[in-house]
Amino acid sequence: MIRPFLLCLLSAGTAGAVTYSADAVVNNPPPTLYYVYRETTPGNVILDNSASIITALQGTAAAAGGNVELFATGDQDPLYVNAANGQPFSTVPRVTLTGTANNAPFVLSSLNGANWFTTTGNAYDISYGVANLANTWFTQFAASVAARLAPALVPLFNANLPSIYSSFLNAGGFTELSDPNISHLYEDAGQFNIGLAGFLDQSPRLRVLLAGQAFVGFIPNGIQFSEVVLVNGVPRYSFAAVPSGVILNDQFGSFNGTYVITAPAPQIPEPATTAILGLLAGAACLRRKR
Repeated sequence: MIRPFLLCLLSAGTAGAVTYSADAVVNNPPPTLYYVYRETTPGNVILDNSASIITALQGTAAAAGGNVELFATGDQDPLYVNAANGQPFSTVPRVTLTGTANNAPFVLSSLNGANWFTTTGNAYDISYGVANLANTWFTQFAASVAARLAPALVPLFNANLPSIYSSFLNAGGFTELSDPNISHLYEDAGQFNIGLAGFLDQSPRLRVLLAGQAFVGFIPNGIQFSEVVLVNGVPRYSFAAVPSGVILNDQFGSFNGTYVITAPAPQIPEPATTAILGLLAGAACLRRKR
């Protein structure tokens, strides 16, 4: 069953004193799930699916508060580890958060295999080196890791990129990137500002994902990468986090980092503006007829 949550948010108090608003609905077609996390005492976050989505989205980068996780199913079911075409992850329905912010429409979405592995030639291909989102992301990820390595290790790392990609893929790395936790969303000066809750240090998890690689013991601390969210159909992600000011009391210390992404925020014309544009268009037509 699709569970809609309607929210109306009007708030001020972001870092730039930006006033933002949103009317949004979260839709999660079966068999997907979504979670809501809320801040209880200052700095402490708990899972509470009865909590207000409105409140969960009111954070800032350094004071994230709660968050809304899209496609929580991916964390719960091992069926989604396999990224191959025809496996459940390849076509699992996406979870969406849709609405407007300061009159700018947005659709925030989780990802599935088709988003990651469909090539520019419209084929589904999980191979290393083909032209799809998975390889675009991995190339940027590899560059961010290489920048933190000791210079002597970079040639070894680069020489093993195909096998590192395969290890990440087969361990479910792309599935883990596909369930973004949205901690804030507002519009400012024609841009969406969106917070993705994550980890300040992804190195421990990366070592698990790359288990078996001879290189894994040389992965330094401080590796950062966010989950990925589709914003109006375009993938957005980051490789740089700031302390979020909150933490989930689990074995991992989740949500201690915020990854801030931005995206264009196209405005819906106001009714008066639409009417003026219509009059101008009509006048232009009359001029052409004379």
